[in-house]
Amino acid sequence: MHVAVTGAAGRVGVWVVAELRAAGHAVLALDRRDSPDVDGGVRQVDLADPEATRLALRGADAVVHLAAVPGPVDPPWSTFDPNVTTTYHVLEAARAEGIGRVAMASSIWAYGYNPPAEDRLPPRLPLAEDMIVPTTNCYGLSKRLLEALGREYAAAQGLQVVCMRYPWVGPPGRLRARGSFGDDGGIWGRAEAWSYVDARDVASACRLAVERDGLGFLVCNIGAADTKSTLPSAELVAAHRPDAALLRELRGHEALYSIERARQHLGYEPRHTWRDE
Repeated sequence: MHVAVTGAAGRVGVWVVAELRAAGHAVLALDRRDSPDVDGGVRQVDLADPEATRLALRGADAVVHLAAVPGPVDPPWSTFDPNVTTTYHVLEAARAEGIGRVAMASSIWAYGYNPPAEDRLPPRLPLAEDMIVPTTNCYGLSKRLLEALGREYAAAQGLQVVCMRYPWVGPPGRLRARGSFGDDGGIWGRAEAWSYVDARDVASACRLAVERDGLGFLVCNIGAADTKSTLPSAELVAAHRPDAALLRELRGHEALYSIERARQHLGYEPRHTWRDE
């Protein structure tokens, strides 16, 4: 397929481009800036411009939409507005150009367990896609609305839209150094179910999301198969989340950020862990 990747110069995008090309797809790398890490360079485009977005995506069979402000910044609209607007432009361009498959980067922040609700924690574990709470966080809202836009375009236009919720995404070989591993009692570990994912596994999920047929609209978690903690998962929960209801028996260091839906529908299986570094 011809696959357009937005945000191709980002820390996830460079791995997605490489993964798709290794699988034999022709990739159009799109971003606002170039990157020496993307073979063949990057076509520069501003997704805030709807016509430029449409022209850039013309001829593609699928789009992997990664471009976004990657976290909350001040003022809040500078996160919210570009994330929602660029997503709308990408989906509208896909509709207008007859592009049938769109995979989009959502976030664990879409669950709502983030500021200003950081004192709330998921009542059940593993954390699954239906465990949503209200939030007014600009970044979490932008990702939640990204999913809502995808649902509307899938239903109204027949697009296949896969929204992938990522936890903290780490660079290969530097997971242990960059991911606050071992901080088992911290609010973010508890709120995000001690989740993380290697950028190469994210790239694999993006490829699967555009290669698979018949997905319709899908929201799924994309994470590692294990937690950030050195404690076995059952002990981790007993020590730091004894109030949480367990949905199943926990074995070893298995992830508390459920990836079962991605396994079932995408055939996703993470291959990388910080424990091998």
